[in-house]
Amino acid sequence: MNKRTYILIAISLLLGAVYFLFVNKPWSNFRSERKDFAIKDTASITKIFLADKRNHQVLLEQNEQGVWMVDGNHRADIGKINLLKATMHDVEVRNPLADSEYNSTIAILATNGIKVEFYSKDALIKTIYVGTSTPDNTGTFMMMENATTPYVTHIPGFVGYLTPRFNVFPIKWKSKELFTYDLNDIASVEVHYPRMPEKGFKIDNRTNEPVVSSKTDNSIIASELNFVRYYLGSFSNLYFEGYDEDVDSLVADSIRKSEPYCIIQLVTKKGLTKRMQVHFKAIDKRTKDRIDIETGKELAFDPEKYIAFVDDEKDLVYIQHYNFGKLFKHAEDFSSRGSTP
Repeated sequence: MNKRTYILIAISLLLGAVYFLFVNKPWSNFRSERKDFAIKDTASITKIFLADKRNHQVLLEQNEQGVWMVDGNHRADIGKINLLKATMHDVEVRNPLADSEYNSTIAILATNGIKVEFYSKDALIKTIYVGTSTPDNTGTFMMMENATTPYVTHIPGFVGYLTPRFNVFPIKWKSKELFTYDLNDIASVEVHYPRMPEKGFKIDNRTNEPVVSSKTDNSIIASELNFVRYYLGSFSNLYFEGYDEDVDSLVADSIRKSEPYCIIQLVTKKGLTKRMQVHFKAIDKRTKDRIDIETGKELAFDPEKYIAFVDDEKDLVYIQHYNFGKLFKHAEDFSSRGSTP
């Protein structure tokens, strides 16, 4: 083999090496196995775990009935679950980090990053770390589990960053639904006024026609059937306004243990119980109607909102009189003479 042949072989090997480097780009941060953040089969996701470095964490999981729950004991806001799943379906890498961004981004992920695990039943699908926004608030720093390089991610067509969708606080994921029952699914309703026990009543809806009775002596109240059905039909599509995340837990507990204005308990024909304890809300700087138009004096309580506690939960929620006022009927309201929707 002559010298020219050796030179040609060497050139061929060199060209092959160059081709391999440019095609595979082993130095590049864009290695496909390190930047595939998206989950295309989001329907397979049945459990999501989120946690940060400050010991905040939340578990979102489908129960045996297919209902998404928060930490196993509270129905989740399905809209927020679907938004997170849609985010994971559509997320893409926008660009790699500039060299000047690398150290600071790694530091942010190490201290403020949110670890997110996605499961299909008990099988781990993917683990990612979610950081803060880019300086222009249009991208989000993310990094795959076991990767060494973060990326700037985004959703094409969406202007903003994605971090708020990966919240680690359970209260942010809880559903705001309170009473969402069909008339025919309700077995009974009991309404009790601790300060006015004679105003309380019960409705038995397990027979063909609902029966209303007094809470004090169980006497039957002759009622207009349409009015009773209208009242039972009011327990649908009722959502509370929101949680008060700023109130101190000791203050909330003190309110919960005080005498309430009203207690409403609903039992479904499947045996499920939903209980709402309602308290008057004091006037504060956010109260709109503060003055009694008849006396000209400041009202003692907010006429638009109430404080409520749902079942045995300690979280304080607000309900609006506009939506829930129709539930606060009195026993005499059901008498045949005065019962009108």
